[in-house]
Amino acid sequence: MDSTLSKEKEILNGLYSLVLDSPSKEESKELLELKLLMEDREKLNGSSDLSEAQIRVMFENLEKHVVDSKLKAMIVETKKKAPLFAQHSFWNNQLVVKYCDEDKERPQGIIKKLEFKDISTVPTPLPEEFEWCIIDVNNMEEIEEVYKLLKDHYMEYDKGKQKTTLTIDFLRWVLAPPGYFKDCAVGIRLKSTKELIGFANSAPAKISLGGTVLDMGSFSYLCIERRFRAKRLPSFITTELIRRTNLNGVWQSFFTSSKVIFVPFSEVWFYGRVLNYTKLFEVKPNVYF
Repeated sequence: MDSTLSKEKEILNGLYSLVLDSPSKEESKELLELKLLMEDREKLNGSSDLSEAQIRVMFENLEKHVVDSKLKAMIVETKKKAPLFAQHSFWNNQLVVKYCDEDKERPQGIIKKLEFKDISTVPTPLPEEFEWCIIDVNNMEEIEEVYKLLKDHYMEYDKGKQKTTLTIDFLRWVLAPPGYFKDCAVGIRLKSTKELIGFANSAPAKISLGGTVLDMGSFSYLCIERRFRAKRLPSFITTELIRRTNLNGVWQSFFTSSKVIFVPFSEVWFYGRVLNYTKLFEVKPNVYF
């Protein structure tokens, strides 16, 4: 099966176990429907090249043929967790390959060619209480603001008990590679206090796709202060970064995500290696062990 459908396969197998391995008396009466679902499960686990359309039919069959109302409600809710059915008010309107388009034949290359005349020279409007700022990575006071924001709010795990901390020297190095875009270290401040509550960066990178080397923008360190995450600020800052990257003459960008939002062009696995178990246990025994 295509790796982009692995989550759907996992969800379907879980639902089949609930419905088929311990059916209720009400379900057991529907022998023809159960047979159909059993055939679907065999097909799911026996084929390596199921299409998005086939996966959709399997979900539809579960919804249609399961009789038990509680199970049916669980299927409907669980289905929403599958990336194939996810609705994204922002990304569904961007130049990315959506899951609904995954099986369509399309030429390799740029989704849509843009020109400078297509790009707005006006910053993306923000909600009234916020304002844009550009972070000068060579200004120690400003880079310390970014450091504090990321230290307190970036890549949190286990409800904030584990956090990723990046040093100031590392930030200055990674945000300013050769030829970096000086206007693409973008921050969001509160107008009232000038406090930095959001940040993201776009840096130049050369990426090889299908044998073609492209100049791309590497989007990274998107972080919104915890109090303001309900304001949909990531969509504002992403839109503004796209605009600024385009104005620097770069028309494609990429980013990494632990969640599958649209069809990815690459997937990777990485593992964290703990170097000093004894010290970690002394510091936070209930987090790491």
